[in-house]
Amino acid sequence: MAWGNVHAVVLIGLVLAGCNTTGINDGPDVSIAQPYELSEEQQELVRQNLQIYLTDPSSSEFGPMLAGQFPNGQIMICGHIRAGVFKTWTAYSAYASGQRVWMGNKGSAAIAICRDRNIPIKSIAP
Repeated sequence: MAWGNVHAVVLIGLVLAGCNTTGINDGPDVSIAQPYELSEEQQELVRQNLQIYLTDPSSSEFGPMLAGQFPNGQIMICGHIRAGVFKTWTAYSAYASGQRVWMGNKGSAAIAICRDRNIPIKSIAP
């Protein structure tokens, strides 16, 4: 390959690497989230999408949800869920973009990351 062609290939690779068709950066934004009010429809979407992460989805119960939006448009949801045999409340964090919601952290890690992003949730007694 000629030297000029190498530059063209590298340049094209760099241009394509910068493409982002979703409008959302990969991974959560590490800045502070601004308060975001979830509609009842959005909360139902969160419940439906997070069911796949549970071993016994039919037994799940979701507590109140708090949310914040980052400058990149991504929404972080923090709340509690209880499901399974022991029925204890477990904190979770999740990330939403469009019609998709992904589980983030669970337990004390979720409480800490939510607090650090200005979406403070506290532990709930069983």
